[in-house]
Amino acid sequence: MSQAKLISETFVRPEIEVDEFKRVHHLNPIDVSRLLMDNSQPGYLYAKPPSNFTPSSYLELLRSSLSQTLVHFYPLAGRLKIKAIANSDVQTGSKPILTFQSLIAFVWKCITRARNLNPGDLTTCGLPLNLRPRFNPPLTNEYFGNYAIKAKTTVKVGDLLVNSIGWAATLLNKAVEAQDDKSARDIIKRAMEIGPVLVPPTRTCRSNDVIVASSPRFDVEASKFGLDRLVGYRGGYTNKGEGKVYAYSGSLGNGSMDLEIRLVPQTMAALLLDREFMSFVSPNNAYYDLVSKI
Repeated sequence: MSQAKLISETFVRPEIEVDEFKRVHHLNPIDVSRLLMDNSQPGYLYAKPPSNFTPSSYLELLRSSLSQTLVHFYPLAGRLKIKAIANSDVQTGSKPILTFQSLIAFVWKCITRARNLNPGDLTTCGLPLNLRPRFNPPLTNEYFGNYAIKAKTTVKVGDLLVNSIGWAATLLNKAVEAQDDKSARDIIKRAMEIGPVLVPPTRTCRSNDVIVASSPRFDVEASKFGLDRLVGYRGGYTNKGEGKVYAYSGSLGNGSMDLEIRLVPQTMAALLLDREFMSFVSPNNAYYDLVSKI
């Protein structure tokens, strides 16, 4: 294991100071509930940069970008391809299943099979959902608070395993579509009635469940500041638990997705022996070659 080498350090301040952005930021009940959770620590691995790349130019681009970002968020700084298969199983008249929902339905089913649970046990799958556009009128995309929840579906293990991917994907789709203005306001109303509840990081996922975090919609290629192509991700150790799945835009491109799946060793071993699961997995040789040299 090679040692990390410090090549530069600097203190980044806002590019300009705007009084409007110094106002107090009030936390909504969903924000308050997550104050005990650790900061996410995703890392991105890139291939060796081109020959004309210089660390000083890269660091200046990064410093400039962070400086512009802090103009808006300085008060908080330092504080706080299975789609076709699934759709073929959907009943006529149902809404088309999104690729992401199809993929997660497939992963949920494969993980549940690898866990070797009793058919009568319950298993839940939760998808991240942005509540901003669900309100009427909708909140703007610039709203800073975390109005995001998990759209959850709970079924018996036996039902999940004997039915098709399309069946599971349809349930996930319905759970997402059920979140409208009324349900979004009910969530906030209940949180206000109960009062602030801090959720400890150890309660982020139960042993029979699959909980998805992050999103493949985030375009990391757009913010690489002159580095070469993206090779892979390192998710860090915070807010992790059995059955936690992190989804990223695929480092292989062409609409692919990279998944970071956290499982206990015996379940992971069974998952890697699952022929159906492995038939849809593409090996990322560039990532393994790079990691082996770290």
